[in-house]
Amino acid sequence: MLLSELTNLRIIGSSSVEIKGLSEDSRNIEPGSLFIAAPIAFETITTGITQYWRIKHAIENGAAAVLVPEDTDASCLDGIKDNNIALMKAKDVKEETIRLAAAFYPKQPETIVAVTGTNGKTSTVHFVKELYSLLGYKSASIGTSGVISDDFTEYNNFTTPEAVIMHRVLTTLKTNGVTHVAIEASSQGLDLKRMEAVNCIAGAFTNFTRDHLDYHETMEEYFDAKLGLFNRLIPQGGYAVLNSDIPEYQKLYSTAKERGLNIISFGKKSDTLRLISIQRDVHDTASGKYGQIIKAEIFGKELEVFLPVLGDFQVFNALCAVGLVIGGEQPKDIALFAQKVFGLLPEVSEVKGRMEFIGRSKKGGLVFVDFAHSPDALMNVLSTMKESRGNTGRIGIVFGCSGNKGYSDKGNRPDMGEIAADLADFTIITDDNPGFEEPDKIRKEILSGCKSGAVVEEIGDRAEAIRAGIEKLEDEDVLIIAGKGSETEQVIKGTAYYFDDAEEARDVLLRASLTMPKKQERSFEYN
Repeated sequence: MLLSELTNLRIIGSSSVEIKGLSEDSRNIEPGSLFIAAPIAFETITTGITQYWRIKHAIENGAAAVLVPEDTDASCLDGIKDNNIALMKAKDVKEETIRLAAAFYPKQPETIVAVTGTNGKTSTVHFVKELYSLLGYKSASIGTSGVISDDFTEYNNFTTPEAVIMHRVLTTLKTNGVTHVAIEASSQGLDLKRMEAVNCIAGAFTNFTRDHLDYHETMEEYFDAKLGLFNRLIPQGGYAVLNSDIPEYQKLYSTAKERGLNIISFGKKSDTLRLISIQRDVHDTASGKYGQIIKAEIFGKELEVFLPVLGDFQVFNALCAVGLVIGGEQPKDIALFAQKVFGLLPEVSEVKGRMEFIGRSKKGGLVFVDFAHSPDALMNVLSTMKESRGNTGRIGIVFGCSGNKGYSDKGNRPDMGEIAADLADFTIITDDNPGFEEPDKIRKEILSGCKSGAVVEEIGDRAEAIRAGIEKLEDEDVLIIAGKGSETEQVIKGTAYYFDDAEEARDVLLRASLTMPKKQERSFEYN
């Protein structure tokens, strides 16, 4: 596509240059690509390099054109004219990026739904994708676990991909015949407008608790960012799927109504998808799966189904997913369709890295992996396990906190230490993704919240911490390895190592070799 066909901006240099790709990361530039030099980018955060070096590197990799902010220092543009590189300047690079991405990758699946909230986004989009598939649609999900469809899986660094990646993925999915997509809409992704020009017909809000205050600074800013899904992106006549049990429900309800959205609620106070009761720790002999039985009133009809996943919070995520599927389809007989979708829940699969059962230790202890990386998520996981287990065995937790501004709310660290020490019978503080921060400093901040007298250990090496936690287990004890879930990288002092909590735990349980090397390195440093 010619550059002049992509943008209305003034082009300095040749406007007839053919653009073969777009990227906001100079490391991913290929010959003929347009490099979008956004002022704040993941590349800058992870490498610390300046705009000058990003642009220089893009040119060296074969960029045919460069888009920069209007106020970019002239010294950063050295070499553009000498190398016949087309240059464009924009007052708002984010807005222009959206237009460029949507123009270069114009195709989208027919039905797109999105979910926001502090916790539960990954599980909810997983359930939505599964339900769509069970209904006979070719479906996909986009989020923390990457892009997952029946044909391919693609991993990325973001819960909500950058605009260029988002539109490229949507076009690829459409080209491959995918008709239904569920997307995780993070607060940062919404604030950075990564979801703009994505044709969402329905959106959901799971819950709201403290997280990401390193980025948003206040809870009000954090909430307003998430609210953008409803007051800006879902069109009039679309659907808002809202948790009736959270304090923010009325604000969300009012915003959705003012926008002209239809509302489906879920939860104990809901009048559409009302949760009546949960029977925990159920073994379904027909399928051989462990889970729980949900009794709910679905658009006026009381129904009971087996959900093959553990955790009260997963019940809410499953109900949220049912609401999103309904909102995405907008059926004529909404009650009948809702009851049909709810009836499909026994067939959904376990969510990788979300209360994922790994196995039993030699002495009979149970091991789980979960993504819980915020105070509320950690409290939910531990509280749910305590309620379901009663006085059966002890509960242990292995976890750490991530580092780097923009990816970690430092105020969470002592809070999570306090919660773990209070609710778990034994706690092991370890490293998560320290990034460029000092790992021992992060661990000490977590430990500062632990009450005196609690059984708490500090083991920096995550593999050793997991091994130590499993070796502590007696019959019917439970160990939860929290924080990373399905992630397969651990970033320490600027270097990424291959690390999979579930794989590491299975290695200890089975005393077998890992299927991949423990230390597969990928340097983030700029050479």
